[in-house]
Amino acid sequence: MAGAGYVTRSGSQLKLDGKPFYFMGANAYWLQDASNKNVDTFFWYAQSFGLKVIRLWAYNHNLPRGWGNYSQAEFKHLDYIVRAASFKNIKLVLALGNTWKAYRSPEDLLRMAGVNPNQTDLLGMYRSDRFEQFYRAHIMYVVNRVNSYTAVKYSEDNTIMMWDVLNEPRCPGCTGKNEEADHMGWLSRMADHVKSEAPHQLVATGTEGYFSDEANVRFNPGAGASCEGEDWVAISNLSSVDVATAHVYWRQMESIPPDWSKCNWECYFNFYQQYVHRHIWVAANMSKPFVVEEMNVIATKFTPEQRSAFFQLAADQLLLSKANNGLLMGVLFWTAAIGTNVWDDGYVIYLDGVTLPLDQLSSDSPASKSPAPDATAAEPDLRRRLGSAPEIDRGPEYVNKEGLDRFRRDDQRSACAHNVSKTWMPAWSTDAINASWYMERTKGKQVQQASSNVKQSTNINMSDAKDNTKSMMEDAKAQADKTATGMKEGAANMGDKTKDAAGDAKDAAGDMAAEDKSNLQKAGDAIKGAEYGQATGWSEGARVFAQAKDTSDPREIIMGIVADEAKKEADKGWPHVKEGATTVRNGTKEAANKAQKGVSKAKEAASEVGDKTKVAASQGLSSAKEGASDMRAAAKQAADKGLSNVKEGASDMSAAAKQAADKADKGTSNAKQAATEAGDKTKDAAAQGLSNVKEGATDVRNGTKEAVDEAGSTSNVKESASQATEGNADMGEAAKGKTYKAVAKEGLSNMREGATDVRNGTKEAIDKAGG
Repeated sequence: MAGAGYVTRSGSQLKLDGKPFYFMGANAYWLQDASNKNVDTFFWYAQSFGLKVIRLWAYNHNLPRGWGNYSQAEFKHLDYIVRAASFKNIKLVLALGNTWKAYRSPEDLLRMAGVNPNQTDLLGMYRSDRFEQFYRAHIMYVVNRVNSYTAVKYSEDNTIMMWDVLNEPRCPGCTGKNEEADHMGWLSRMADHVKSEAPHQLVATGTEGYFSDEANVRFNPGAGASCEGEDWVAISNLSSVDVATAHVYWRQMESIPPDWSKCNWECYFNFYQQYVHRHIWVAANMSKPFVVEEMNVIATKFTPEQRSAFFQLAADQLLLSKANNGLLMGVLFWTAAIGTNVWDDGYVIYLDGVTLPLDQLSSDSPASKSPAPDATAAEPDLRRRLGSAPEIDRGPEYVNKEGLDRFRRDDQRSACAHNVSKTWMPAWSTDAINASWYMERTKGKQVQQASSNVKQSTNINMSDAKDNTKSMMEDAKAQADKTATGMKEGAANMGDKTKDAAGDAKDAAGDMAAEDKSNLQKAGDAIKGAEYGQATGWSEGARVFAQAKDTSDPREIIMGIVADEAKKEADKGWPHVKEGATTVRNGTKEAANKAQKGVSKAKEAASEVGDKTKVAASQGLSSAKEGASDMRAAAKQAADKGLSNVKEGASDMSAAAKQAADKADKGTSNAKQAATEAGDKTKDAAAQGLSNVKEGATDVRNGTKEAVDEAGSTSNVKESASQATEGNADMGEAAKGKTYKAVAKEGLSNMREGATDVRNGTKEAIDKAGG
């Protein structure tokens, strides 16, 4: 079962959050090619107009571009459109494919599926197993897309109200039982597949509404309409189809017997009223909701006054359905747009008041063919990218070949139309309603007028009520901002040592937040009251005038306003508006009082914070002084201890140096004695030994001093000096019993070894000290 926010079907009605959902909406296929800024602007205008549903394509020039291959850039833009609609609480209808050439044609899809479209046609497409596999994969890929902005799957996004299996799924000339069964079977299986992939969202087939069953065929717009291969009753009755849809245009009209004249304005006006009514009656027998997915009359063929009267008629039907809990749930016109970057096919209603003069409206469409399946998406001018519009200028005929070609079975359709036209007669009348009365009723209204006029009303001016509410809410916000500023200024005085004071301020702020929440709730209740008055006083699907006689903008008609009914409803809603406004004022006044009280509390808290900050600062200063004193004492103690260690090290160094010198002198004496006893030949060796000893002693003194300075310790120096002493002792000891020459040589060697050990020991001591 779908959750909150989903539009659901309940019998023959659509419901949103348990309430009947009636809506006025529009098609806006061009959003796929619009910039993000224009998307945002469009939805802003759409919401202002009261449009609740927008229909567009879930395919594009490169969506897809191959089997399982989709342009991620184009998909990301569709993600953006879905998110932008959700921000304005606007629901979307997304069509998954198209029967026509614009954007992604069926020929393109067949090529991607590996089928040559030049060797088949629409009926062959519906019969192709390979194409069906491709289209199933396409449905699965699109419906299960995860929005790159919201991380929500399309199938689980309640912004998407409904999926169309295919836009206008005709099968022209498919009138045989097998052909009808194949067409119907494909639509049934695809509808089942969409429903299985998106069980919380609605499913429709995107049908135009043509009857082919005997009971209703005479309500068609012409004899050949039954040859479109669209059995509307059977298709709408499929189990997976939630909503029955129709697309209604004057261009669909064929010449009418008995004189086979072209249907003029009064004729079409009467046809539309009876055609829609017939669909409502048939849908009621199926217990299915009914939506007119596309409708409009073209500016190149009809006057602005005629267009205004036509929209009034469409709005009347929707309002009547709502008043009687009927099953006509919505009407979407073709096309809503903003600015000038949308190709104007003569049907565009500019929500921002921009329009093109009639001499600029063209019956020639822009480039209509999509790029080849393997082509890279280009970025040409927007006007050249929007695809083909239907033919709009044609003479009297009873065979409507609009948009048809070999692939779309124009020959089969024409042959069928010629055959059925021999016996077909319309069941609808050309004078059931008075078109002239509607023209008088909507006199002076022009489509070109700016939307700013739409928001006026003589009976109930919701704009004023909203302005007053907005002003009061702004005052309340100013008070709240003032309170917040006071709190910030108080909090700014706090430092690291003021956590307790900050806690007090936080408690005070919590009290204020609770009070503000209560005020916000009251303000919300007041706004709801005002909105209830608005919803009651205005017709479903629009924020436009309640009065229809004295206004000058026909777009109010789009929104479904009936002057008399709107006035009654406005009178009912006005007390709610006044009650809501009163509640807002009272709530705002109370909010202001609370806010002022909050300011006082903030000031009090700030004062307490300041006092505690002073105490904390004093305590911090005392602690800093105490810490500094401790630091000085500790530094002095460390210095004294360091000085003692230095003195002790120096004493050790002196003793070691003296001992080393004594040993060296003793070694010198022994060397002299050995040299004298050895004779003149050993004098040079002794002298050399003496020199080495002196050098060793000097190195000992220098190395010992450096080591002591670096390490503050003499242990390694003592060890090295000891080794030197032992070397001298060994030399003297070895001299006993040996020749003077040998003793002198051995003494010299030992002295050198001792000196080397001294150097190494000193270096090792320094290295250890560095470690």
